[in-house]
Amino acid sequence: TDKAVSDINKKLSRIGEGMKNIGKTLTLAVSLPVALLGKSILEAGMNAVESENLFTVSMGKMSDSARKWSEEYGKALGLNRYAIRQNLGTMNAMLLSMGLNTQEAYGMSQGMTTLSYDMASFYNLDPTEAFEKIRSGISGETEPLKALGILINETTVKQYALNAGWITQGQELTEQQKVMGRDAVL
Repeated sequence: TDKAVSDINKKLSRIGEGMKNIGKTLTLAVSLPVALLGKSILEAGMNAVESENLFTVSMGKMSDSARKWSEEYGKALGLNRYAIRQNLGTMNAMLLSMGLNTQEAYGMSQGMTTLSYDMASFYNLDPTEAFEKIRSGISGETEPLKALGILINETTVKQYALNAGWITQGQELTEQQKVMGRDAVL
């Protein structure tokens, strides 16, 4: 009977080890992904709060009308309103820092945000990638848009400004005129 008890103890020990291994596997297969999902949800929430703060600060007195526009635009096209406001706020902050006035920056921010979604659809790009290409183009970086076959270099912008009567032959563009010219030819 000592042998029977010893055999039972060995079997129980093997079962215990097997259960321990199952526990480790479940921890890695279930608990870890659940923890990572929780982390992802927390990060997404924090990003949404940060982008809303950027939007509110960037838009200033225009934030109510800009928020209304983002809600209507997002609803009409089935787009994420937080992402729209993040793009709108980012573009607006950039344009304000380039010397455009509040109305010009807001109008161009709406146009560039709309264009980024149109471009994403047309070129089958992620909307974030399309927005980054436009943001780069507005700031004078030509390569991201050139990769799509869109040329917005200094010559193109200057020719537009000449044709529009902003400058005369031989006159140089101001930084604000360059930004507005890039917007116009885009």
